[in-house]
Amino acid sequence: MNLFKTKELVRLLPLKGKRIIFKMVVTSFIHSILDIGVLYSLFPVMYVVTHQELIEENEYLNLVYEKLGFETYSGFIVFLFVFIVIAFAFRALVSIYINNKQLTWSYFIGDMFFKVMNIY
Repeated sequence: MNLFKTKELVRLLPLKGKRIIFKMVVTSFIHSILDIGVLYSLFPVMYVVTHQELIEENEYLNLVYEKLGFETYSGFIVFLFVFIVIAFAFRALVSIYINNKQLTWSYFIGDMFFKVMNIY
């Protein structure tokens, strides 16, 4: 048995270990999507900063601008940046949570491998 092959290593794990590996893959995917989404949200805000007339032209921006009762474009742009800061803070908190979970799961998987290898 070649211990450096992933399939053989996963085959050695009990069902609980395989589920944990699946959870790690799923949370990594969610974490990546969240990172991309928050970073991508910065580009439209930067575009609005350079093209303020877009606030009047874009129906969604105009709707938010009017519903929230902004009187100046600069106030609305500050609001957008505050929204971005909150989104980045949320992303950081979720990242801390996911990293903590993955660290715990990694330790658990390592412990399982240690126990399985001691049987052989």
